[in-house]
Amino acid sequence: MESKEKRIIKAKQEIDISNFLPEAVFSNIISWLPVKEAVRTSVLVKTWKNSWKYLSRLDLNPISISKPNVEVVSRDSQDGRTWEDLMQCTSLYSSIIQSIQNEVTHCQIIHFSANISNGDLENWVKELITKKKVTTLSLKCSENDIADRKNDGILFVLCPGIFSHLECLELARYRLLDTSPFQNCESLRILILSSLELNSKCITEICSFCKNMEKLSMLSCEGFSTLKISGQNLKFVELRFLDIDNIKIFAEALTTLILDKIYCQWSSVVIDAPKVTELQVYCSIQDASQMYRETYFSQEKLLERCTGFLSCHQHSHLLYSSQMGYVSAFRNLEVLSTSLDLNDIRHVILLSYIIRVCFHLKRLDITVEVRDSNKVGNLSYPEHLFWEQKGISDCLACCLRVVSIHNFRGEVLEMGFVKYLITRAPRMLRLTVKCATNDAVTATQSLLLLPRSSKNVSVVIDPPSAATGKPPLARKRRSAWRRGKISLD
Repeated sequence: MESKEKRIIKAKQEIDISNFLPEAVFSNIISWLPVKEAVRTSVLVKTWKNSWKYLSRLDLNPISISKPNVEVVSRDSQDGRTWEDLMQCTSLYSSIIQSIQNEVTHCQIIHFSANISNGDLENWVKELITKKKVTTLSLKCSENDIADRKNDGILFVLCPGIFSHLECLELARYRLLDTSPFQNCESLRILILSSLELNSKCITEICSFCKNMEKLSMLSCEGFSTLKISGQNLKFVELRFLDIDNIKIFAEALTTLILDKIYCQWSSVVIDAPKVTELQVYCSIQDASQMYRETYFSQEKLLERCTGFLSCHQHSHLLYSSQMGYVSAFRNLEVLSTSLDLNDIRHVILLSYIIRVCFHLKRLDITVEVRDSNKVGNLSYPEHLFWEQKGISDCLACCLRVVSIHNFRGEVLEMGFVKYLITRAPRMLRLTVKCATNDAVTATQSLLLLPRSSKNVSVVIDPPSAATGKPPLARKRRSAWRRGKISLD
């Protein structure tokens, strides 16, 4: 065996492959680091001295640039020194941007309200777009500055047309009254608005300025009562945590629609998007009164209309009716993610109808809700036999591949639905059941013994996350299974 000294000498003689990486490759690697850490690499190896000046991505965050022991506090705190330290860090942004020698593709800037009023933010954005050719930009007012806001919020002010060369833009935590920065934004493809205060007119103007926008996300925005979204090239719309009076979406090319926690009267919802292939809807209002549930937008109402379960208005002159919302039929639906109460017979009937009429459905993701429902279905047989009475639909026979069920509790109708999938879906590849309780895990173990319609299906049973650290129970149809030698992993 080699002695310890010889092994050390041999290790020192070995070639360090990092020294032979092309500078462009190494710069791209460290671009994913915070700016402070990327600069620190310059002291490790002589050849890395200037590598940080060729970053392709910039993440300008005062907290990551500041000293590690700096505790973040608001300006009103007794110790105002740390807030001033963070403000000093933003003063380094200009020198960092000017030091970069090549084009920057992505940049995120987290700043304070003072950087808007003194013109720093506008100067940084101009430098990045005109000289560094940034195409993806994220601007966020620091969360630590929220305590310094006035009642009317932090006003976002930049020069007209400053975003005209961007392809992707994210804005967070501002009050937006002037849409002139969006003028001539024909290159903009992706727009993400998070925690913004803006009015209905601003939203309409932004959509008109960004004619080629393909993706729009609005998260926790406020200040408007009517939301009207339209665009010939719009393919992706995401709306989360909005409380408004009217929703109108007109997008012929829309393929992905995400609605989460939308509070709006159903009679004021208009969605005209016939080409949707992926739908994610989580809009249940469980804690509200029965009257509130009946009049407000929910995932059941949307699914009932878009699948034709309940007839919508058939004539265009009724599109703006004040008595019932309108949703165009989603005839090409391939992916559906929603929350339903699989123990509520009305939801069960709706789910059965979806599986029957959505011929192209390939993926189904359901989160089981727990509701106190007193509705009784008008069935000629007991409810627990519902799924046993159902045959194989075209969706099950040809298309459905992946099904995930979350918050599974092992109730009778839930178990019936899972058995139905296992024994009636010949093309299914994966069925994942994520249990809510340990009792549900015990109840579902019998599912692993069922004869399966698909030879390639994998049935995965996930126990509650806090219950055990063991891997999920999974069974595939293999030769050992055919011989009856079954062991639960």
